[in-house]
Amino acid sequence: MREQERKTYWLLALGCDKNIIDAEVMAHRLVSSGYVPVDDPTDADVLIVHTCGFITPAIEESVAAVLDAAECKGPDSTLVVSGCLIQRYSREIGDEIPEIDLLVGVGRHGEIADLLSSTQRIAVSDPEAGVYDGTRRIPSTPPYYAFVKISEGCDNRCAYCTIPLIRGRQISRPANELIQEIQMLEDGNLFELNLIAQDLAAYGRDRSGGPDLTDLLEKIMRETTVPWIRLLYLHPASIDDRLIQLMAGSERLVDYMDMPIQHISDRILTSMGRKLDKKGHRDLISRLRTEIPGLILRTTVMVGYPGEGESEFHELLDFIREVRFERLGAFVYSREEGTAAAGMKPVVSEEEAHRRLDLVMETQREISRNHLRGYIGKTLPVLVCGAYTDPGNLYVGRFFGQAPEIDGQVTFTGDDCELGSLTMVYITDTDDYDVTGYAVDNE
Repeated sequence: MREQERKTYWLLALGCDKNIIDAEVMAHRLVSSGYVPVDDPTDADVLIVHTCGFITPAIEESVAAVLDAAECKGPDSTLVVSGCLIQRYSREIGDEIPEIDLLVGVGRHGEIADLLSSTQRIAVSDPEAGVYDGTRRIPSTPPYYAFVKISEGCDNRCAYCTIPLIRGRQISRPANELIQEIQMLEDGNLFELNLIAQDLAAYGRDRSGGPDLTDLLEKIMRETTVPWIRLLYLHPASIDDRLIQLMAGSERLVDYMDMPIQHISDRILTSMGRKLDKKGHRDLISRLRTEIPGLILRTTVMVGYPGEGESEFHELLDFIREVRFERLGAFVYSREEGTAAAGMKPVVSEEEAHRRLDLVMETQREISRNHLRGYIGKTLPVLVCGAYTDPGNLYVGRFFGQAPEIDGQVTFTGDDCELGSLTMVYITDTDDYDVTGYAVDNE
């Protein structure tokens, strides 16, 4: 790196919001050490690509981004590649792309400034060393909404998943530290708090006698004032009675739950290593909808898993039609080295898996369209998230049933709507995933 008074860095973060938080920690470490961010990688003393390595498509995207960054690297600049891809394949990536000067695993991202001053090329160690202090990060989201990671790693051992290989076992962050982080974010006019983890509902189970998720939520609601609190990534087998009762009785816990089921065939669920069978899923969903009227339920399903025959796939499709999840994401199984499913057979062809994906999403598109039509003629509180300059009275936002970055949005007309404020919007029309309307008086 060039020796000069003003050191600059460029940082590209890929992958999920949990990974983005790690990049925000790195940004804080760099700024605290005197580095200044720049938008153009060709202007940077240090170029950083923070990668995802969860599944093959994410790996391919990360490698392409690294190669692009290498093209922008100047003769005196430093190329750093960090994150999940490096935790999995540091030596392979380092050998294949010699332009990389420093490779940093998930447990070492908090040391970025010190590593840049060292002669070490590969800094990968126990991923469980990567639990961080979230009060020392630079959020990349707007000030009115934020993600807070309450634990790192995962103790589930789903047969298809690389997360335990990359991130290690679950480590829950101390409740008091989380409160400090949320209070710090509140100082910036925070309206919506999105709690995230690999398995949010398992929070605290790694700490003997420590608080569980319900205890943590009660503490957050006692010691902070953020109006919307959203729960993302809850393993269905980890959802218990206390959590359901708390959600049912709290106005600040928005009526939205992200609960990936992955599949519904008992045979496939067993092969995947999931901890709840079809009846358990059906009973849980029925109870959630009974005790939390108006709940927006989001899930994720996988198609093309080894051994998924036509009957198992149609069992999943029929369940989706029966339950009618308000939000659903789907993806094709990816064979990943080191996972239990990697050697399983029979293998579903890529062509067939994508055919099944298309059928799932076509089914969900109709379900979502019909669900959203029910909002026409209603007035919803909408968090204002953006404004168009042409025309100047057009805004975008989200109501409580739309999580940031993964769900649809509300487009509406209005006058002088402030970003980060809550505005009442009368809904006039909908499409497959979005709704439109106009702002009305808040009285």
